[in-house]
Amino acid sequence: MKDFNKAEECYAKAKELGYGENLQLVLVEVYLQTGKYDEAASIANESLKACQKVGNTDCQANGLLSLSEAKRLSGDTNAARAALNQARPLASKSLDVYLRGRLLYGEARQLNAEHKLNEALAVYRQLITLIETVKGSLGASGQREFSENYGYIYDELVSLLYSMSNRDSHDRLKF
Repeated sequence: MKDFNKAEECYAKAKELGYGENLQLVLVEVYLQTGKYDEAASIANESLKACQKVGNTDCQANGLLSLSEAKRLSGDTNAARAALNQARPLASKSLDVYLRGRLLYGEARQLNAEHKLNEALAVYRQLITLIETVKGSLGASGQREFSENYGYIYDELVSLLYSMSNRDSHDRLKF
């Protein structure tokens, strides 16, 4: 992410070598991190079509979740909601715990963007439960690594609670 041009060069080389389809969602993430939301949405749509062509529902769900995130970050919460709603039935049936967690995370962020803070809090609780369940099945070093990788979710939860406390000063202590 520090050298976006280098990341694009690496992607182009991987595409030449035949790895482009597998890396499209990684490129989406690069575009999301660098604020190129239209490009991210375009690639997510391309990836989604390729996934539909081969009937890979986990891939489709990931493409829709990436599309939803790109649309939400660009300010189009209606399109983001539509993509998220399409992803839900696919991701919910998946055996991939990461994908199910990604769905919950996308839902929580979408609800926050829609200013549905109480609903976002409920979804963050589900996500934290999933994270803690996975962490509980790991050894000490795995738990530490997992916590380091997903600590930002706890930070977002704290930020949500802070927003809720500012909105409702009567229940400030509760939050």
